[in-house]
Amino acid sequence: MRFVLTEVVEGTRGWYSLRTEMGTGERKLYRDLTQDRRKIEELCARINKGRVSPIHIDDIIEDFLD
Repeated sequence: MRFVLTEVVEGTRGWYSLRTEMGTGERKLYRDLTQDRRKIEELCARINKGRVSPIHIDDIIEDFLD
């Protein structure tokens, strides 16, 4: 099974995004998720440590935004 790897990307005007590598060569950028660097770094670390399947990443991002 392949897992998602993420990294924090600093965007414009103090917003942070997540760049993902889906483990299949597919990449996706989730733009402007938060202005709280600590929160986005925690999310990134949990995803990378948690061995998240690519089919779940959209739900995880959606939950983060709620």
